[in-house]
Amino acid sequence: LTFLLARDPDLFNRWEAAQQLAQQVIQHQLDSGEATEISRGVIDAFGAVLTEPELDPAMVAQIFQLPGEATLAEQQRKIDPEQIYNARRNLRETLASEHRSLFLQRYLAMKTDQPYAFDADQNAARALKNSCLSHLMEQPDEQVVTLCMEQFRNSNNMTDSLAALAALVHADLPEREIALAEFYQQWRHDPLVIDKWFSLQAQSTLPGTLQRVE
Repeated sequence: LTFLLARDPDLFNRWEAAQQLAQQVIQHQLDSGEATEISRGVIDAFGAVLTEPELDPAMVAQIFQLPGEATLAEQQRKIDPEQIYNARRNLRETLASEHRSLFLQRYLAMKTDQPYAFDADQNAARALKNSCLSHLMEQPDEQVVTLCMEQFRNSNNMTDSLAALAALVHADLPEREIALAEFYQQWRHDPLVIDKWFSLQAQSTLPGTLQRVE
């Protein structure tokens, strides 16, 4: 599976290998009952995808979209939501940490000053750019937070603006509240957009989210 993920010329096969690898890694953690070290082979196989700039950016973004918690729960005889969440997050955080420089490199490469267009090329670039930003915000330093706020404030489309806000809602930083307040002020007269504002906050992984929702 690591060989297929790193080298298969068919990107769908790479995506399928990534899904199976992720499920195996997460299942191993669930079986052991604790966060376990992720093998170098798995880490490097995911990294290989980021090092090939000629690959379709949309598919690269999909490869880093790990199996969801509901999908993982379907494979369990006894479902422990918190354990599933922690096992999945451990894999995501490991990949984000190990490939931080590659995520940053690809994020900067996907940025563009072109006017917004709803076409395949721009959609693919946005998908990868926002996936990279999400992974970078797993360990938000000053540079990454600045990039995230710049994207939030300066994007010319709702997709990029919401992606930056989505990354910020998981971070215990002053910029989180600043961005939420600015977004609300800009869109407070549009109920559908404010529904998104509510939804992103409800999905926050920070402590106190339930109380905030209530």
